[in-house]
Amino acid sequence: MVPGELSTLPSSEKVFVASNILTYHLFNDPVHGKRCKEFIGRAENDNFEGFISPIIVSETLFNFIKANIVKDYRIKPKGVVSFLKANPKAISKIDIRKASDLFRIFSVLSISESEIDECYKAIKDYALLTNDAFHVATMKWHGITNIATNDKPFPSCLLFGRTKEGRPIHVVCAYSKENNITIIITTYEPSINMGIDYRKRRV
Repeated sequence: MVPGELSTLPSSEKVFVASNILTYHLFNDPVHGKRCKEFIGRAENDNFEGFISPIIVSETLFNFIKANIVKDYRIKPKGVVSFLKANPKAISKIDIRKASDLFRIFSVLSISESEIDECYKAIKDYALLTNDAFHVATMKWHGITNIATNDKPFPSCLLFGRTKEGRPIHVVCAYSKENNITIIITTYEPSINMGIDYRKRRV
């Protein structure tokens, strides 16, 4: 998938969906809302397999609650947490059905001990914050090589190579110029059906 272009995601692919996609859709963001709505419409029509995790659910719900508190109580975003600590009942007044209905479009991946171990490794090796490390670990463990996101923490790419035995291999990675590190998200042996000589997708 071309970074930043949700419309280029081919049909029948597995894709991990970031919370910013869901948040922009829920609030019809003036910049990203239309593209996110079209993307989610494709997920509803089973054009591809969409996946989220409990952490994606948590991030999106927090964004949803925070935005509603800002709107209903005219609180500045940075003051939401303090306001909720002083007024916890305000949370129960928020109708979260719009968000929970959205989550049902996607398959929710569980987080096992294996993903937690992989998360520790991603934090140590790639200097990722916890949630980002969990996303990488979940994608790697479940063999997902596409992520739909409007955030661009690192530019990403798909590399092609061959093993010593001559077998084709794809490597999904991201590069952090600031930290001078390459983050390997996952590796896999491509199917011949994926494209011509494993390099270009068939049209």
